[in-house]
Amino acid sequence: MDQSKAKESPLPETGLEGALFELLDTETDKELRQHIKECLLFLVQATSSELLGFWLTMCKDILASSMSPENMRSTMMIDDTKTSVTDKSTTEGDDKDDGADDEDTLQAVPLGDVKTREKVSPRWQTRVFAFEIVQRLMAACETERAHLDLALAKELQMSSHGRADYLVLHLSDLVRMSFMGATSDNSNLRLAGLACLQDVINRFAAVPEPEFPGHVILEQFQAQVGAALRPAFVPETPSHVTAAACQVCSTWIGSGVARDLNDLRRVHQLLVSSLGKLKHGSINTQLYNDSAATLEKLSILKAWAEVYIVAVKQQDEKSTKKAEHDDDQEYGGGQESLLNLVNPELNALVGHWLDALRDSALLSLPAEFGSQLPEEGGAFYTPDSAESCKEYYRNSWPPILLAASIWLNKNNFEIDSSTTTPQKWSNDRRETRFHLMLGMCAEALCSRNNHHDNDKTIQLCLNTLKNLIECEWAQLELMKAVQLPVEVMNILHRLILTRDNLQTQRACADVVLAILQAAKTAMKRVTKEDADNGNPIYKGYQGNEGANGFEPKSSLSFATLEICLCLLVRQIPQINSSLMKSKPMAPLHFRKYARLPMESYELIQIAIQILVQVPSLCSPEGAIIVLPSIFYLILGVLRESSRIDQDQLVPDSPPGHVSVAAAAAMVAIRTLTSTPPIEETSEHWSSVMRSFLLSLINLSESDIIKVDKAVIMLATTVLVTSMPTTFAIGSALFHKYCRLLKSCVDCEHVPVQVKGLQSVNSIFARKEICAPYIRELGPVVFAKIKPYVVPEAVLKGEKDETQLADLEDLSDAEAVIIQEAIKAVEAVLSFSKGEKEMMFVNLLTRCLARFLFVDPVTQLKTAQLNVRKMHEFAFQRLNLIGPQHPECFKAMIQGCPRIKQRIEAAAQVNQRLQQAQQQAEALKKMSSQKAAQPTVQQPKIQLTMNFAAFENK
Repeated sequence: MDQSKAKESPLPETGLEGALFELLDTETDKELRQHIKECLLFLVQATSSELLGFWLTMCKDILASSMSPENMRSTMMIDDTKTSVTDKSTTEGDDKDDGADDEDTLQAVPLGDVKTREKVSPRWQTRVFAFEIVQRLMAACETERAHLDLALAKELQMSSHGRADYLVLHLSDLVRMSFMGATSDNSNLRLAGLACLQDVINRFAAVPEPEFPGHVILEQFQAQVGAALRPAFVPETPSHVTAAACQVCSTWIGSGVARDLNDLRRVHQLLVSSLGKLKHGSINTQLYNDSAATLEKLSILKAWAEVYIVAVKQQDEKSTKKAEHDDDQEYGGGQESLLNLVNPELNALVGHWLDALRDSALLSLPAEFGSQLPEEGGAFYTPDSAESCKEYYRNSWPPILLAASIWLNKNNFEIDSSTTTPQKWSNDRRETRFHLMLGMCAEALCSRNNHHDNDKTIQLCLNTLKNLIECEWAQLELMKAVQLPVEVMNILHRLILTRDNLQTQRACADVVLAILQAAKTAMKRVTKEDADNGNPIYKGYQGNEGANGFEPKSSLSFATLEICLCLLVRQIPQINSSLMKSKPMAPLHFRKYARLPMESYELIQIAIQILVQVPSLCSPEGAIIVLPSIFYLILGVLRESSRIDQDQLVPDSPPGHVSVAAAAAMVAIRTLTSTPPIEETSEHWSSVMRSFLLSLINLSESDIIKVDKAVIMLATTVLVTSMPTTFAIGSALFHKYCRLLKSCVDCEHVPVQVKGLQSVNSIFARKEICAPYIRELGPVVFAKIKPYVVPEAVLKGEKDETQLADLEDLSDAEAVIIQEAIKAVEAVLSFSKGEKEMMFVNLLTRCLARFLFVDPVTQLKTAQLNVRKMHEFAFQRLNLIGPQHPECFKAMIQGCPRIKQRIEAAAQVNQRLQQAQQQAEALKKMSSQKAAQPTVQQPKIQLTMNFAAFENK
């Protein structure tokens, strides 16, 4: 629009959007104001991507405008010679045309007579709405990665020649606007600014700074954040503003932006100053009602709880890294951490946390239990404000509960005398504290109320449960009556069944593992002879379930099986065969394993880990009862994780690929079968094992469901090699299993061949059972190395070696197969005696000598990589065979001079290489020591005058 048209336009420079904002300052009708706001929100939603910079600039101008005339925005005024819309103090012309129609008047006004009335500064309601616009813009930009990635945003902006605009490029404006709102004089505007600042921290805390690797872009705004928060902690600040500022403080400290503790102390000191309001109260109670003071105190406690949770998490991560790496300096083993800043206040905070939890538990009671509320009120509320404070407690107790559980877990639920509480409990024992916190978690997890029905609250409660039952005392307390852990298991089962969030399901699985650990702790305590030491005998969970059948209401193993089934079926529904019986419904429930997210793989792995622990809760008779169910679920996991989709042109995974779930299933098979049964259940146990082995082999032969035979073969091998040596699988299963191994060894896919040979090697290595397998599978293995065994004719000189296969044509795949076949023959050699020992030494030596270079000095430089690797492998294996079988090896090389020459040449070259390597290491060590010695640097500027004559003066 050119300047002449701009002068004639009734709209301001900011266009229609600016005009609508100006109407918010002049319009008094509430309904019209709401319509204007909705219009602006619709415009933001529709044009946020194209006009992002325009909206942010306009909002920044509105927030930065003051009462000074140069910063006031203009409003429109229509005027002409006959009719004037002005103040009541203007001329008499107003009275003449009072009855004129407004529409006619506006139509009669020429554009050239548009004048500017006295400018009006944006009112605080308009500024608060501007913050709402900014937050809407940030929410709308979350869908595109470039808005939260500075490096990508700059790259895309350069490629578009500056036309593209992204939110991260306006971060300084966002921080500035938040600062202006948080430091204003209006309470509502301060709340809006603090809310906007919290959104900025949540969205940009993890955005890296491309110019400074290892840093984030918000680090440069630490001073602005501290300055924005500081006014909210002045004693005269309203309670609800201080409460909002506490939340921003905990968000900032927990975001990890401020990594230096000196920077963290600025915000930490603000929270420390707020603790005085817990001890001495707030002066705002004289200006506001009691519920405002309750909100302020709960917000302070919640902020400290969130900071403590983050501090403990950081400390745990630091300890884990220190355990994995012994270099303390690299990971700052002696440096101060955030937990060191929080620890001095914990003794006071824990008492307040427990009082807040007690208040919350009492206020959450139904109306019919209202008589149980104390007449004098609670620690942070009065009887008159009880009803109005319930919402504050609902929003605050989950992080407080988690923080208290972490602290009590580390202190074995004991509270020392230094802990201060504003209100003493009538029955303040650690049993009371444990059951109060456990009951609050159970109530929230079972509740269907909207304020509890969100994943964040559920996950906080599940983390609290896990922390509650990690210390030994709490484990024993939980397992005193088995009905309590069974009830908790039922709650977890319902959550897994009804919650789609995978993180929530993972948290449930972690709690199940903690409960099973508590059961093991209780079972160990029961078996101890405490009576001999004069200690009371623990009468808790004893295990040994299933001796007389399983009672679902009191069976921990039954509840655990239910959860495992639910976890697996939620990830892979087709494991439950009843869902797949209905042909119309089967496609709806079918879910491909390869299409699952990584979180589902982890859940399947954890479910299998839980399954393995179920037999340890049972008696020997009960274990036999649950084993078929466990093997059925493991078989389902193996089937679905190795299923081959025949309709796919390109498979999801290559042949022989072992998935995470299949690997976990194999580990479970090894664990379950390696424990021998007792004599009374041996027959039933053997029957179950044979049935499972038959099911595995039949799965590989099925024509209905095509699976990867290599995976099933590996699982079968794990089963066969893990069972007791006295267990006989039977002739029929033996031949079926050998056919499966042969099909894998002779497969066209190299990875499958390698896994088949590795399985044969593991079977040959078991001396007690290997004999029949060697007779059946030995020829198949020997066929892999037969082409590379040096014939007798070559050794005797009757045939030239050049007539053999050229090793230069050896591929990487063939080299791997040959190495695995040689290892399998070595396994047979390890327990061979007499003539068989000589035969296998002869075979291996002739085969390995084939891969040794005739002239290693020259050929090591010119040969291909795979041929050099085979030379090194052959020399290494010969070095192992010689010392283990000296007589046979000596007789062999004495009868074959050519092999002896090759071994000696390879040994000489290998010795030279080792000496050269040792010399290189020694030189490197000397150079590093020399570099560490301090050196006197010579001056770069040479003096022309000699000052030696002044030495004696």
